[in-house]
Amino acid sequence: MPGFSHPVTLAISLDAIARRTGRRLDGIVGTDFMRAFVVELDYEKQILTLHDARTFSYHGPGTALPMTVDSNGHPTFTAIVTPVGRPAIEATVKLDIGASGAVTLHSPFVQQHGLPGPNLTTTRVIGVTGMGGRSSGRLGRLASLQVAGVTLKRPTVVFSADTSGANANPLVAGRVGAKIASRFRVFLDFTRGQLILEPHATTNTSFDVASAGIAFEADGPEYRTVRVIDVLEDGPGALAGIQQGDVLTAIDGKPASTVTMLDVIRRLERVAPCELTLQRAGRFLTLTVTPK
Repeated sequence: MPGFSHPVTLAISLDAIARRTGRRLDGIVGTDFMRAFVVELDYEKQILTLHDARTFSYHGPGTALPMTVDSNGHPTFTAIVTPVGRPAIEATVKLDIGASGAVTLHSPFVQQHGLPGPNLTTTRVIGVTGMGGRSSGRLGRLASLQVAGVTLKRPTVVFSADTSGANANPLVAGRVGAKIASRFRVFLDFTRGQLILEPHATTNTSFDVASAGIAFEADGPEYRTVRVIDVLEDGPGALAGIQQGDVLTAIDGKPASTVTMLDVIRRLERVAPCELTLQRAGRFLTLTVTPK
């Protein structure tokens, strides 16, 4: 919008997020900025569009949901959460497009409803980090999550065990992140108090993805030094002999300096043997891990 400007309201270090994403992060655009527009997120085309809020009119096939903004500036809306083997629960959740996962249920909600339950297989959460530091909990599945009339089957979910911070917020049940948002074309209309979700070709694809059970962090120039910060017990990485503190020097024969951490993560989401060359205590070793 010609002539529009907005002041910087807070100066904080974003290094913790940059280390987890493997790329420099110069700033965060928040709700105070976005309120001036209708924000369109087209994940398929990887385009963010800022529409003039005064003249915006939506005519697509999406569904408009009533949306409010919580005290932290997050859009909140109502969804239907159905745990495995449990009745459906109507819940107020927040949309957090900066969160990379699918669903996170806050610890008060988890405790209130006795989740995840005795018959659901879960694993320890590894490598979950935000502005407030690392989080703890169990990773599992929901039977479904219903949003905007669309039922998403078996999404992954973090059952938070945090006792403080954002994941211990009792005012909302939890949050949905980018792995949910990316299944829609999203319109955030703060002026009219509505969240519009428009399904597309990938909306109902499976949430299944392979994992090596390894969490990484990046540092050094351009965040190209990739280090193992956690390994899931009995996971593929642990069974291959990978240890916390190992530094990645090559993956499938490619020097680590020539790939990004996102490249590494995506490679380890494929069910195929992956050769990792690591530096440990001054020596080099090559291990093969097969994600599952």
